[in-house]
Amino acid sequence: MIIQFLLKLLDAVSIIRHKWTTLAVIFLISLGLSFYYLYPKTSIIFLIYSDYLDQDGNLIPELKEDSLYKIQEKLAEKGIKLIFKAQTGELDHQVSLDDFFFKNPQSYDVTEIENFKEDIPKALNSSFKSLGVISRYPILFLEKSDRSHIRLLKDLNRKKITYSASPEEGNRSFMLSEVLRLSGADLKSKNIINIWPNKLMMNADWDILYTNYYPYDWATINPELYQSFLKGKIRFVNFEDAEALPINITTLELKDIPKSSYETSYGLPSENIRIPMVTTSVIVNASLDPSLVLILSEVLKDIYGKPDLFLAKKGEFPYFSDVEYFEPHPIARKIYKEGNQSLLAKYFPPTFAAFLEKLIFIFAPIILLGYPVFLLAPKLFSLIARFKIAGWYKEIYSLEKSLHHLEKQDFEKTKSLLDALDKDIVDYKFKFVHTKYVQELYIVREHINMIKLKIHSEFNRH
Repeated sequence: MIIQFLLKLLDAVSIIRHKWTTLAVIFLISLGLSFYYLYPKTSIIFLIYSDYLDQDGNLIPELKEDSLYKIQEKLAEKGIKLIFKAQTGELDHQVSLDDFFFKNPQSYDVTEIENFKEDIPKALNSSFKSLGVISRYPILFLEKSDRSHIRLLKDLNRKKITYSASPEEGNRSFMLSEVLRLSGADLKSKNIINIWPNKLMMNADWDILYTNYYPYDWATINPELYQSFLKGKIRFVNFEDAEALPINITTLELKDIPKSSYETSYGLPSENIRIPMVTTSVIVNASLDPSLVLILSEVLKDIYGKPDLFLAKKGEFPYFSDVEYFEPHPIARKIYKEGNQSLLAKYFPPTFAAFLEKLIFIFAPIILLGYPVFLLAPKLFSLIARFKIAGWYKEIYSLEKSLHHLEKQDFEKTKSLLDALDKDIVDYKFKFVHTKYVQELYIVREHINMIKLKIHSEFNRH
């Protein structure tokens, strides 16, 4: 079968006389097909919260300093377009971002996921991989200074707690419910009020505020709340039994916040406090082109590897954690540990460098093995053709030798065998044999005609 295929291939290129021309044609065709199938796509689809986007699908101006915007800029510099997608439709009809993602994960390349929820579909573990933990955010409780003084988790029970979480932010409600469970309170209690989509007001009737935003974020989100914090009207709740949280909720971690580290000029917080934190990971579709995973990992390392006040040390993020639900992507793990060791990446744009690496990986062994075969092919085909011609000669000599022992009634049978042999030569399906071995085939057929004449002469003599 292999020899038959090679012979047909030689037939197909028989009109090309020069081997280097043949090589050039094969190379250009292979390069074109490789570019079409192997060149990585230049866009990544990132699922985020809908309130991060304007009507045109662009990040809202308030996020110009956010990491998402920086990721988009960095990728654009490398020739990669980051496209943000979110839920569509009315906000109050939405589901949590995670649940929305779980229903149709293959529509997206990348998203962020909080390492808090445990009911993640098992099928996702094989189809998505982690690029590591890139940030942590707080589970903060603040109290009005003139209405409450909480020291233990159980003190949350019977307190009027307010918070704001849209349906899309359902995970934040879930986190609150888990913490309240440890205090003996219930999220469904009439004392626990979700004010979304309204804005929190200081003069509203509440004792405790639950939020996942840092105080310095409030300056933009809720200036009134921020000013109240600076003036000491609201303060952090510093749980003395905070160690119970990561023991009972293993995905949480505690962070020590030194005195006066938030607002130095105001001396806030007024004491050393411990805040429970939730980590956030970036997960990527396992089928995403490895070169894009490499570029994205480099960008994440560049952006999140910088120090962030007291929240992160230099080079702390990204990292892989035991509380993550998704296995680390091997490319990201290598990038974070060793960096990009590619020589081509130093001289070419990232996507083109990745394309060249694929070509080298695929074609280097093919060229090393195929080039000698290509050079030896003509000799091999010549050997096959001569072997075939020699076989015809062998049959001819056998028939010619048998003429001296034939009876008159056998002459017609021998003539039929010669006619069949002649037809076999004429109908031989590989054209290159007819074009490259014209003289040899002519001699074979002439020899057949000579034997036919001998048979005719012997037949007449008898």
